[in-house]
Amino acid sequence: PSPTIRDLIVWIDFIQTVVTTQNVMNLSSRINLFSACIHGACLVFLDAIDHVLPNRNFNEQLDDNNFQSTAIHYLIDQLYSIDNDILFKQIQLSIPNSSNDMYASFSSELNEKFVLKKNNELFGCEPFFISTGPLIDSLTNTNFIFDAPTPASNLKRLLRAMQLPARALLLEGSPGVGKTTLVLALAKASGHKVIRINLSEATEVSDLFGCDLPVEGAEAGVFAWKSGPFLQGLCEGHWIILDQLHTMRF
Repeated sequence: PSPTIRDLIVWIDFIQTVVTTQNVMNLSSRINLFSACIHGACLVFLDAIDHVLPNRNFNEQLDDNNFQSTAIHYLIDQLYSIDNDILFKQIQLSIPNSSNDMYASFSSELNEKFVLKKNNELFGCEPFFISTGPLIDSLTNTNFIFDAPTPASNLKRLLRAMQLPARALLLEGSPGVGKTTLVLALAKASGHKVIRINLSEATEVSDLFGCDLPVEGAEAGVFAWKSGPFLQGLCEGHWIILDQLHTMRF
C-alpha cells in the first residue's frame, strides 16, 4: 500500500527526534540526518513489511535479510540522487562518498553491542539509547542473551522505535515467538518496572483504568475511586504491556 500522511509524519518526527535528542545527550557517535532518514524508513515501512504486504508473492523470492538489504540500497540510491547543492550547501550535510560506503556505514551500526553509558544513565547500542529507570542500581543477571542474532536484531528494532517519545508500540508476530520476553528483558536491563496485563474476551475498560468501589469499613453508599493496573502504572511511569491484545473485544 502507498504511504499515508500518518506514515510520513511519523518518519519526519523520528528524524527530528533522533537528531535533536542525540545532540542533547552529547553522545560521541551522533546520528546524522542522512542516517536518521534511513533508520526512519526502516522503522515506518520495513520493520512491518510482513504485515502490510497484500501480496505475499512479492516477497517469496527474497528472504527477509535480502529484502531489507534491497530496500535500503534503493532508499540510499534515491537519497544520493538529490541535488548535491541541496545536500552540501543548503543543509551542509556530510555523507560518505558513495551509496555503497553509506550502506556499509549503516550496516556497521547494526553490529554494535548493548552497553550502559554516561554513568549508567543510558542503555542501548549505537546509535540508539534509552534512559535507564530507577531499578538500574539493583540489576541482576537478566538471563537473556542480548548478542544472539535474532534477539539482538529485534531488540535494536525495538530501541529504534522507542526513540519516538509518548508513542505506544504494537509488536506483531505468531504466539510464543518471544515478543513479551523481549520487552521484559529490555526493561530489566534498563532498570524499568513492567506492568503486564493479560487481556481476554472478558476484559472491560474498568478492569484497566479503574472504577468507583465501596469503601471498606465505611457507611453504606460511600464510594472511592480505585485505579486499575493500567492507569496506576501510567501514573507511576512504568512500562505497560498489554498482552493477548487480539483476544479483547472493542
